[in-house]
Amino acid sequence: MRKKGLRAVRDAHEAAPSVAKTQRASRKRQAGQRPAASKTHPSGPTKRTGVAKEAGRVKSAKRKRPRATAKKAKRNARSETAGSDAIRNKMLPAIAAAAGIGDARRLKRYIKGALTSGVPLRDIEEVIIQCYLFAGFPSALEGFMVLREVCDTPVKGRVKAARTSPELFKKRGEALCRTVYGAKYGPLRESAMELHPDLWNWMILEGYGKVLSRPPLPPAQRELCIIACLVVTGWNRQLRSHVHGALNVGCTPESIIEAVRTAGYVAGRWPLQWGLSLAREEIAKAAPTASWDRGRPAPRSGRRPSRRARTFKAETKRKASRGRGKTASRKRG
Repeated sequence: MRKKGLRAVRDAHEAAPSVAKTQRASRKRQAGQRPAASKTHPSGPTKRTGVAKEAGRVKSAKRKRPRATAKKAKRNARSETAGSDAIRNKMLPAIAAAAGIGDARRLKRYIKGALTSGVPLRDIEEVIIQCYLFAGFPSALEGFMVLREVCDTPVKGRVKAARTSPELFKKRGEALCRTVYGAKYGPLRESAMELHPDLWNWMILEGYGKVLSRPPLPPAQRELCIIACLVVTGWNRQLRSHVHGALNVGCTPESIIEAVRTAGYVAGRWPLQWGLSLAREEIAKAAPTASWDRGRPAPRSGRRPSRRARTFKAETKRKASRGRGKTASRKRG
């Protein structure tokens, strides 16, 4: 009897929620309100259709998605800008190196890769234009021929000729040259005037005023492209000067080394080793305690012997040691 009583109490407790729910539904029906739809209630739908399920998922996803704050939006914009700058710092020096050395096959491949990566066509045109300062007019002309083969976008109506104003070119050229060379601007001017007065005027008007201070590309990206072009053409003093200039306009040592590596992949092993050695020497002079170069061996000056020379030297040592061994055994015998 006791067991039957306990079982009855337990059954009553289990049935209590459903009884209470039914009572609440009946009260709402009497008051004229529609009861909430549920799987257990007889007036509610037993199954949800696929469209309703999908709508429910979309609503729940919208509810769970956090709102983007202004700080997060700024951070996303900065990351996108940094990503685009990294792509430009990698692709534009490659285009400058291929145009400077006259490698049409590589230049076509690099231009296609840059356009696919989202680099603006105007930036590519500016890199090829400035190559005439460091590799001559033929490099610029051939570079634009390759560019028009890859991209047949009409130039008429899209690009306007720059306004020629000697006073404006001189003002912009002097300002940019002072920024690039810093404290060495005065000695540079004196040495160039000693070589030839017209050479200094042309360098300010043509080089820094008319070409390198054009608005689309910032000075930092132009300097990286100049470094790549000088590596493939092999100008020692100019490369040293522009490594310092790149540091003065805000380029990082890592971006300078990356530009030299990119040019070395285009030109070959010897320009790569020479450019890396020289760039590391100049960066170490400008920033001797820089954290980027800690733990690396000191840069070697000069060219490393070729594999053939190293093999010949090793064979000579081995033969000499064998000869000494034979001589010693003959003496013992």
